[in-house]
Amino acid sequence: MKYLTTILMAITAITPIASFAQDNTTPPEALAFTLKCTRDNWEITGEFDSLSQGYTEQTSKTTAGNSYWKAEYFGNSSSRGDIWCGSKNWSVNAKIYNENPISEKISKIDIYTTVNYPDDISNLSGLSLHISSDFEMSDPVIITYEGDKERGYWQFILDNPERDMYYSLNYDIAKSKEALIAINRIDFYRQLSPTPLINKIYNADNKIDHIEVLSEIGDLHLLVNEYDLDGNHIREVIGPNAPTQNAPAKAAPEYPADWTNQVAEANTAYNVNLPTDPNRMILIRAKSVNDGIHSTETSTIFTDAGIETGISSISTDTYDNTTIYYNMQGIRVERPSASGLYLRVQNGKTTKIHIP
Repeated sequence: MKYLTTILMAITAITPIASFAQDNTTPPEALAFTLKCTRDNWEITGEFDSLSQGYTEQTSKTTAGNSYWKAEYFGNSSSRGDIWCGSKNWSVNAKIYNENPISEKISKIDIYTTVNYPDDISNLSGLSLHISSDFEMSDPVIITYEGDKERGYWQFILDNPERDMYYSLNYDIAKSKEALIAINRIDFYRQLSPTPLINKIYNADNKIDHIEVLSEIGDLHLLVNEYDLDGNHIREVIGPNAPTQNAPAKAAPEYPADWTNQVAEANTAYNVNLPTDPNRMILIRAKSVNDGIHSTETSTIFTDAGIETGISSISTDTYDNTTIYYNMQGIRVERPSASGLYLRVQNGKTTKIHIP
């Protein structure tokens, strides 16, 4: 049984400083959910319309964004893999919309399509996104697509995303010889808070004195765990399980993907001391949370001398089902191949492994 050496790591909130130069003015995004448009994901709940060659209503068999979706005047035939809209006999006004409000702030929507014939894309006379706080779309914000329709996907950017909104994608298609446009999938991206800034602070001797972490937008949440140089977990320094005094070493605690541990408010820098033992290193994991919206998580390892080992930003989404490996220098590797010690991060848990 290993026991912790006496290491006092003072964590102190201080006033904002001007040494952070990173530009965090544009909030990042992460995939919130995907609406699958394969025909087997839709149940026909309306009547067949001979003019549009589609059904007056289809309902998604699974939820996307915690809502079922409706598709009006889209075709659904066994000869095609995706639902589609368009008719060689008649102009079609088709749309896809959610039944329940989407709780997340949607900042971007990507639509992936396939056309029956390349020339048929010109028959898409209008594509627009309607956004409203009520299902009836009584006073919607309407965004008209004006980009290149021939790229294989269409994109809508939402400048001021809001929570609990309804979205309706409207397609106006003129009749032509074929005029079939298949919808493969629709990706909805959510707005994230800007990632916190991690900065090294130097003393008068030009040596790294401590690490400062700052969230410019949203509260700062922090986890700090200490390891030896072989990757053995020593203790949780900052976090919900951090001891108030030295205690026997234990396995690194598991954290859910949406972990929170607030240590400071926005624009209030937080000091993290480096290990005093040259045989120790700390793993700093930081995120911003603003109005319930989590940023991507930035994770960095520092030695006692403040040497940053090179772990880059890690999205919190990766902790759901993705295994990530780092060598003992903190460099991410696709999969360990050479013999030696590695850190494995899976579902928020860091484990040291040995490859013979």
